[in-house]
Amino acid sequence: MGVCGFDPLAELEWISLGVGAANQGKRADLGIDVDVIMAGRWNRDELEPCLTGLLTSTLSKASLRRDGRLSGVEHAGKSFWLGWLDEHTFIASTRSEATRAWIEARLDGKDSADAATLAPARKRTDGAQTLWLIARPNLVRKAPFARGAPVPAVIEGGLRLDDELHGEMRSSYDDPRDAAAMLATVQAFRESSAGRALPTGNSTVTVENGELIVHIDLDASATAALVRLGLETLDRQLSGM
Repeated sequence: MGVCGFDPLAELEWISLGVGAANQGKRADLGIDVDVIMAGRWNRDELEPCLTGLLTSTLSKASLRRDGRLSGVEHAGKSFWLGWLDEHTFIASTRSEATRAWIEARLDGKDSADAATLAPARKRTDGAQTLWLIARPNLVRKAPFARGAPVPAVIEGGLRLDDELHGEMRSSYDDPRDAAAMLATVQAFRESSAGRALPTGNSTVTVENGELIVHIDLDASATAALVRLGLETLDRQLSGM
């Protein structure tokens, strides 16, 4: 990217996203807030001007001021803060309460996530996977689930992607009967024409101890077919915009 002098996406090492319900009355279309931690092979001196360059347009110029371990960004009449955990890793948030003091509290490790609910899931999650996820979708208004479908209390799991795709996703519900209902829904979809068109390889969907478990097992051929299908779907969506 020309304004940066380097490609920040190519230099990205890892990213962690936290998604939760937004405050009442805020972004009613989505109803969510996003916290992000991002690390890369860049350093702060490189990324700060890169960020202002990416945000700046012919109509709105972005500015940034460094204040200790924080960076304050002004753009299009709005402001937000970045907090630097080290020279290569920063945190940010879309929350309305993500003030300087709030970001500093995150840097200091205060007010962590709901440990009582999420800690058991975290212990079963392999952070070395290509993608791993722990979520509480029942806390998000307008969670992205089919109308009438039960919303899981916790989703956890991860995927490992190279030439093949392998992994496991688990969904637990406040009512274990919801897991059985979702299994029936998934099985009905897999038997439909749309479901049969999806490359699923040796993947399975089961219910164990009230959890819906999706075991993903795709060889190189099925993985390539799935990626190709995804790209074709994205191309159709972009063409219709």
